Amino acid sequence: ICPTPPLKAALLSAEPLPTTLEEKRVPIGQTAKTITASIGVAAREAGTVDSDSLVSTADQALYAAKKAGRNRTCTCQ
Repeated sequence: ICPTPPLKAALLSAEPLPTTLEEKRVPIGQTAKTITASIGVAAREAGTVDSDSLVSTADQALYAAKKAGRNRTCTCQ
């Protein structure tokens, strides 16, 4: 959730994160696991009424990322 930057800037900042996380192997006990992440990106727009609306928009984008195949970044415009 980015209250100030434009949506495109927030998206550009978030897009590399799923790939970066997936490339890291996390040791768990005797094995190493891969971590994946789905990220929903939202930015405060002129019509954003309050912080709850911003969180709701980010949440919708998160579920869009999961539905699109997981381990990706999406916006909900």
